[in-house]
Amino acid sequence: MFPQLVSSRQLTTFSDYRYSAESPDFLSAEAYCTYLEGYCKRFGLWPHIHLRTSVTSIQRGQKGGHIIHYVKGGQAAE
Repeated sequence: MFPQLVSSRQLTTFSDYRYSAESPDFLSAEAYCTYLEGYCKRFGLWPHIHLRTSVTSIQRGQKGGHIIHYVKGGQAAE
């Protein structure tokens, strides 16, 4: 069972991917997870999301950007 959300759909949705006006004001946690999955699919974000991954540090790159150190599946990487 999913926990309840305490935030309305107006505060928990992105401006470029809104729920319809007929949607309930307060979404269930399960409905919100479905919404986030749809958002990731719609905007091609899944290749950039790494679940079950721990970020261990973030450093500024010498020429801009960032270097992200993380652990996934027990293996350290950057």
